[in-house]
Amino acid sequence: MNGIFALPARFAPDSKHEYSNSGYVVLGWIVEQIGKDSWENTISKQIFEKLEMKSCGFGSPGLENQTAPTQPWGHAVENGKVVSLKPGIQSDNPPALGPAGTVHCSANDWRKFLALFLNEAPQEILSTQTLEKLKSKVDEQGPYTFSSIGRMEREWAKGSVYAMAGSNTYNYAIVAVAPTLNRIYTINTNIGDEKAEAGVTQILKELTQLK
Repeated sequence: MNGIFALPARFAPDSKHEYSNSGYVVLGWIVEQIGKDSWENTISKQIFEKLEMKSCGFGSPGLENQTAPTQPWGHAVENGKVVSLKPGIQSDNPPALGPAGTVHCSANDWRKFLALFLNEAPQEILSTQTLEKLKSKVDEQGPYTFSSIGRMEREWAKGSVYAMAGSNTYNYAIVAVAPTLNRIYTINTNIGDEKAEAGVTQILKELTQLK
């Protein structure tokens, strides 16, 4: 954490918005300082348990001591060949980057979280005022909301779309939430190279054209 705090600011506070994994790491540290508990325990109690997201965990899914997959393994591309990665410390982001992206869960459980962008959040999780703030755009010029998910207007969605894509380099996922249509699109793949990204993006495009 001292390393992040030692970095010079890229721009003046409140002058612009920029997506930052380091920002999430700092936020996780703040949660731990306030709650006197790990960010993993806090997010499990405050979000996963309340939304009944029972498949959630941290780090790569599956069991490290098993030789056969119990969950889809991630993949890397080495010398032009696709190589599967056994669950463990080397098959995901390092734990220090956890708040920026080491959570895993099933597609069904992920949908329970994304449904917050469709409906009002349960009051024990977020107040209506807080949810609306997180869904609002930081500025009209950029695509990001205060929750750092993208928000843009799309004709196929008949209004706003909340969208985000991400990868730990071994998996890739993309999501689009269209509140007007009451639809959530999630496409996930257990490889994170450029071809996977292009394929997942094309699948999303095709799905959004379905009536």
